[in-house]
Amino acid sequence: MMMGGSRFQNRGASSSSSSAALFENDSETLAGGGESSDFERRRMEWTAALACRSGALFVAAAAFEILGGWLVWQFVREKRSIWFLVLGFVVLMIYGVIPCYQPLDDFGRTYAAYGGIFIVGSYAFARIVDGFRLDVGDFVGGAISLVGVAIAVAWPRDGGGLKS
Repeated sequence: MMMGGSRFQNRGASSSSSSAALFENDSETLAGGGESSDFERRRMEWTAALACRSGALFVAAAAFEILGGWLVWQFVREKRSIWFLVLGFVVLMIYGVIPCYQPLDDFGRTYAAYGGIFIVGSYAFARIVDGFRLDVGDFVGGAISLVGVAIAVAWPRDGGGLKS
C-alpha cells in the first residue's frame, strides 16, 4: 500500500471540496488557526513494519543508484559499449523515483539519511563487484554513517517526521 502525498493533500476534502476551501484550510493550519489538522489527527507512528519498509526503500535506492553509476562509469572510464551508458541512464531514472515512496515527510531529511545507506552500499558493491579491499577506515566510516542515519531518522520530533 502506497502512502499518499503531502500532509496537506487531503485537508478540506469534504463533500464540497473546492479549491478555495483547500487554500482556506491550509492557511488556517499554517497560521495556527482553526481546528487540529488532519496531520495531527492521523499522525503515524514508527512501527517495526514501517521501519523495515523504509530500510528496504533505502537499500533499493542505493542499489539502483550505485548500479546506474557503475554502468555509466563502465562506459566513460572503461570504454565499454554504449549500452552500458543507456542502461545506466535507465537505472538512474528508476533510482530517482524510489525515494519518493519513503514514509519520511521531508525531502532533505530523506536524502540525508539515504546518504549513509549509500556509503555502506557503495562499499559493499565495490567489494562484491570490483573486488575492492576495504580497510579499517572504510568500516569505521561506514559504521559512523549508519549511526548518523539512525539519529536523523529516529530523532524525536513532532509527527515523527512521517507523512500522514
